[in-house]
Amino acid sequence: MKTKINKKKGMTLLIAVVLTTTLLLISFAISRIAYKQQILTFSAKDSEVAFYAADSGTECALYHDLKAAPNFFATPVEQTTGTIECSGVAIENADVTTGGNTAITKFAYNLNNTDPKSCAIIKVTKTLIDVNGEDIILTEIESRGYNNTCDTSNQGNSTIDSGPRNLERALRVTY
Repeated sequence: MKTKINKKKGMTLLIAVVLTTTLLLISFAISRIAYKQQILTFSAKDSEVAFYAADSGTECALYHDLKAAPNFFATPVEQTTGTIECSGVAIENADVTTGGNTAITKFAYNLNNTDPKSCAIIKVTKTLIDVNGEDIILTEIESRGYNNTCDTSNQGNSTIDSGPRNLERALRVTY
């Protein structure tokens, strides 16, 4: 009696393992791409939040310097500050540093009416310069926006609450 040996017996199992492995690798690659896209999306959103916080700080400082409360920011001539309101937050006791022909006013506030929470730290520098025998005050507003809240208890040295995705965006206006 002759017995036939079937050499194709294990081929089905081999094809199934190869096919399963290939599908598993493809699904792993797709899930990795999706995860990286999600991280990029969150990063873009956090960046936008930080930028708009910086923009809000700049607009608040410009408005109060040029329109509403021109005496809030210290100058080399007057080192007094008052009270202003930014995004519904009252700001008092801004930190003032003077020296020579320069006065720096620093303040910070949390944008409480936004979701997610964000904050802005603003520094307004006023420098007295002599232009053709005439004293002119040069103003520079530097606003740093964050996608997280700030500890505003110490206006001059406000700190940012820690977080895994903290971002900072800054704007500077000079006039």
